[in-house]
Amino acid sequence: MAEKYDAIFDRIEAEYGVSRGVLLAFWAFETDYGAFQGDFNTANALATLSHDCRRPELFRPQLFAALELFERGAFDPATTTGAWAGEIGMVQMLPRDILENGVDGDGDGAVSLKTSAP
Repeated sequence: MAEKYDAIFDRIEAEYGVSRGVLLAFWAFETDYGAFQGDFNTANALATLSHDCRRPELFRPQLFAALELFERGAFDPATTTGAWAGEIGMVQMLPRDILENGVDGDGDGAVSLKTSAP
């Protein structure tokens, strides 16, 4: 993947100062380079966790961020899947993190964490 996306990693290093080694490690660890991104319904996971008494302050904002992603057409509550704790995509970002830090790396006008490696 380092070779396949060499130009993308060059751009990331130049624009954000994050080394490809760090990103490759997260990508490999979290989803085996996108091979398995989780099969839990994200909306259900976030709704459940936002009402769990252990960490509602963490997950309630994530549920509202998922609603904002839905309003933007970037989240389908019926079909979006991910990890058990509501993370989505190849590097497992929570919805609020997607809103605040997601980048359209392939220039198609959308932050596509599940389908676009760039």
